[in-house]
Amino acid sequence: MNHIRGELSGLRFIFFWKTDVHTKGNLNFALMQSTRFILSVLSVAAVLQSCRWKYEFDPIPTPAKELVSSSDWYLNRDFEQWDSVSGKQYLKPHGWATGNEGTSLIRSEGNCNRTTDAQSGQYAVKLESLRNSFGNSVASATTFLGEFNFNMNQALNPVTARDMTVFGLPIEASLSNKKFDKLIGYYKYTPGQTYVRLNNPTTLFAGVSEVPGARDYAGIYAILERRSNGTVTKIARAEMDSTTATRTIPSYTRFEIPFQYEPGAETLEPTHITIVFASSAKGDFFEGAVGSTLFIDNISISLR
Repeated sequence: MNHIRGELSGLRFIFFWKTDVHTKGNLNFALMQSTRFILSVLSVAAVLQSCRWKYEFDPIPTPAKELVSSSDWYLNRDFEQWDSVSGKQYLKPHGWATGNEGTSLIRSEGNCNRTTDAQSGQYAVKLESLRNSFGNSVASATTFLGEFNFNMNQALNPVTARDMTVFGLPIEASLSNKKFDKLIGYYKYTPGQTYVRLNNPTTLFAGVSEVPGARDYAGIYAILERRSNGTVTKIARAEMDSTTATRTIPSYTRFEIPFQYEPGAETLEPTHITIVFASSAKGDFFEGAVGSTLFIDNISISLR
């Protein structure tokens, strides 16, 4: 849509129109060729009768390109598809991993769940931090791209528990030369009331302590990497800052998080992508607040 900015006796106004031709001439020619004309000004007669005005042509920004992928996780970025897990009461979002195999020991349905409280469509994902039955620590809920390989011996050790999570999935070869711009989606969040952390970071059984003044926050981020011959090179990261992520967001709100590229890494082609959503950002250290709840829906990635 073309538009002209004008000024009449100190009164600024804008003409909008769609036209069948590329118009760079005077106003009369533009109006004769237009198929739709919208005029917004306090006095139409004054504008039509005016003989002195100034104008400029401004281009309308081109919409950002969206990543198009045939990967299961991207086809289910709206979280409409959920898979049953043999012998378990919880479901798993198709194409995404969760920590439900571990948290189902606390609550049978786990803490990453399907919900009808969606931004659009039928379903969204709900993540809720629980109280760990081992030492009263926090069991954050998460869904991410990668694998979760539960092992009870590892799970009981805060140091080795992180090894159960393998982050990242391969990027299709056709997308490796694309420039990722932003991680986009919708979320709402309520942090829990009491933030705690382990008394001893090497064991779950030394209890936890409240951290006065601390406030839980959601983990929302994406990472681009190049993995080759055992070497992993970080290319870019898009992460919601902790100040924003700790706010109570009672209704679905859109987020757009730019990818920040490492110096000199923009020319590298990524081979893997990681996306993580967690109800407690530091849940991998068993800290946060019980009751912190994050809803996520309709994820996308824009390209430059």
